[in-house]
Amino acid sequence: MDEKIGHFYTETNRLITDQSVRLKNIIITPDDSKVADVTVYNGRDTNGESIGTFRTGSGITLPLLFEGGMLCDRGIYVDVGSNVTGVLIVWEYID
Repeated sequence: MDEKIGHFYTETNRLITDQSVRLKNIIITPDDSKVADVTVYNGRDTNGESIGTFRTGSGITLPLLFEGGMLCDRGIYVDVGSNVTGVLIVWEYID
């Protein structure tokens, strides 16, 4: 299978993609030694369906892997919460 992968790094709240995709990975990097949190939505903004709020341990970069990918048929929006240096989102395009 020839996967078409996309990725985007952000430090702010934003629409990551408006296409129908499968969410593959989220990597959250916190500020210093604080707990960080990020909320991810299936949609174009915070009115979309919440996939979840993900929190790191104090000062620990958190890599999340969604085996097989999580369907985001309305795109991916990221709400960067507190104490976040940045978030990397990786997805697979759906043909």
